[in-house]
Amino acid sequence: MEKNVGTTDRVVRAAVGILVGAIGIAGLGEVIAVGAELSILLVVVGLVLLGTAALKLCVLYEILNIRTTS
Repeated sequence: MEKNVGTTDRVVRAAVGILVGAIGIAGLGEVIAVGAELSILLVVVGLVLLGTAALKLCVLYEILNIRTTS
C-alpha cells in the first residue's frame, strides 16, 4: 500500500490522537467522569489516529481513494 497521509494531515491526526487518548486515559483513571466504555473507546481511537499518523497510511483513505500527500 502506498502512503496516502500528508504532512498537515499527520500533524492534525497526531494532535487529535494525543488529546483523545489523554481524555480516555483520564477517564480510565477516574480523573474525569466519562464512563469506562467510552474511555476505552477514546483510547482506541487515539491509538488508531497516532498509528495512521506514524505510518502515513490510512486504510479508509485507501478505500475511498483519497490522498493528502503532495
